[in-house]
Amino acid sequence: MEKKSKKRILVAFDGSFHANESVRYIAAIPAFRQMEIVLFNVFQKIPDCYYDLEVATPLGSRIKEIHAWEAQEAHNMEQSLDRARRHFIEAGVPGDRVRIVLREREKGIARDIAAESKQGYAAVVVGRKGVSRVRDLVMGSVSAKLLERLTYIPLIVVGRASSSDRVLIAVDPSEGAMRAVSFAARSLGTSDCRFTLANVIRGDGEGCAEELRERVNESFDEARSRLARVGVDPDRISTRMISGARSRAAVLVQKADQGGFGTIVVGRRGLSKVKDFFMGRVSNKVMQLVRDQAVWVVS
Repeated sequence: MEKKSKKRILVAFDGSFHANESVRYIAAIPAFRQMEIVLFNVFQKIPDCYYDLEVATPLGSRIKEIHAWEAQEAHNMEQSLDRARRHFIEAGVPGDRVRIVLREREKGIARDIAAESKQGYAAVVVGRKGVSRVRDLVMGSVSAKLLERLTYIPLIVVGRASSSDRVLIAVDPSEGAMRAVSFAARSLGTSDCRFTLANVIRGDGEGCAEELRERVNESFDEARSRLARVGVDPDRISTRMISGARSRAAVLVQKADQGGFGTIVVGRRGLSKVKDFFMGRVSNKVMQLVRDQAVWVVS
């Protein structure tokens, strides 16, 4: 299973703008072009009980309209999926390694995607919002549910202007943060992107400043080492230690906006200072605050 999971990536696709941005984003990353790409669509057919109404009630004429709508929607989705598949092929992915999987909805879109993700994938990719988005929502309901459910696999949520040219990785002394670094290294190390390793210290760090800075610098050294092992030139790696923050997530997103970063990588959980406490919901907050960037949440 482990060997298989390294070769497949699941791209949840619903034909929306953000879904197409996901395709563009993933196709631009060399390591992902070496994998099998599965374009996964969950669709919902009209329940059989509605078909019975066609002959049993005066609603028959309306049911025919619904049939026509359903057929048109299916046709439109097939065309969208075919265009997405051709985009990957034009980007260099062999045609026999780009698959389309259509799955009738069983338990719910997010739950069905989560169920498929357990079949040996390296990561799940989803657009920030789908076709049913509401303008006032910060984050699409499917991507939010996947963030909650996918605690065992990296989740990549793609925004409207994501790129992998400049990557901001949240680093702290935790194992979770190092797993995030390693996944980013494997996925992006063969590209030409530039990495910034960032640690955000809440408050001024008084009382443990020296110990904290020492541990953070050790984390930076370990992260550099993991990037170097996959061939990343040291000149493409920089570090930032930021103190005095009220919100780590807000600072990370602010730095990403100001620095022109198209991708933010965070561990699902990590240590925030020394040993007593977790980063908590930093990854969740980053996902809520970000607008344009892709966010990788690595378990």
